[in-house]
Amino acid sequence: MAEERRIINTIAGTPPSPEDPYPSNLIIVEYSDDTSMITTGPLTPEVLAEYVAALAEHPEDAGLHLHYGIALQGAQQPAEALTHFQEAVRLDPTSQFALSMLASGLRDAGRVDEALHHGREALRSFLLKSAGSPDQQEAILLVR
Repeated sequence: MAEERRIINTIAGTPPSPEDPYPSNLIIVEYSDDTSMITTGPLTPEVLAEYVAALAEHPEDAGLHLHYGIALQGAQQPAEALTHFQEAVRLDPTSQFALSMLASGLRDAGRVDEALHHGREALRSFLLKSAGSPDQQEAILLVR
């Protein structure tokens, strides 16, 4: 009979920072079968306050704005989330993830034309970053 899988350790996240922009409600669970899983704990006002504090110290950090926007979406605050997605894209206009999240937020807000534009930009950024040669990059730039 196989040994039952059990939790042997949990590691709580830390407050967000530019080096680690993820929320403190992330929990790493380690199991007895040498596997692990990352899960999310409750999205509390304290978690959102950690982002506010981090952004007060690092207002020009695109990653913090992006992940705060994701947290705000989880807190059912889509308008505020959209503001932070827009700021993340302003700070890092080639971030595929920020462009994708902005497109998603715009779509949810009913701003479909803008969402399509940013979705295309996210795809274009991805393709440019994955293109190997300058010729491939030039071909991608010509596609609209």
